[in-house]
Amino acid sequence: MGSIGMRLKNSRQDRGLNQKGVAEVAGVTNAAVSKWETNGGESMSAVVAMRLAEHLNVNPYWLILGKGNPTDKVEVPDITTEAQDLARLIDRMPGDVRHALLKLLSAIHS
Repeated sequence: MGSIGMRLKNSRQDRGLNQKGVAEVAGVTNAAVSKWETNGGESMSAVVAMRLAEHLNVNPYWLILGKGNPTDKVEVPDITTEAQDLARLIDRMPGDVRHALLKLLSAIHS
């Protein structure tokens, strides 16, 4: 189902949530959520995406990668400091590099 942004929007709407509520959970502005939903969500950090998946009660792999069923329950361990550091490094990469890395990681995970 489309992009991260489309999956986020559909999950948010299915739960009757507005962009403001999602923005509060993500720690961003309403404008950022709107941008994610209309421009594909490519600028969303992995940490934020995991936080949103938990809040929306959806499978994080489905939200982030579009893989699996949105309602599959996946136990997500607490994010380690090392994983948070890695996510911050990835967030600072240019969009095309970040996208290529996501595709690589997705291929490795499959």
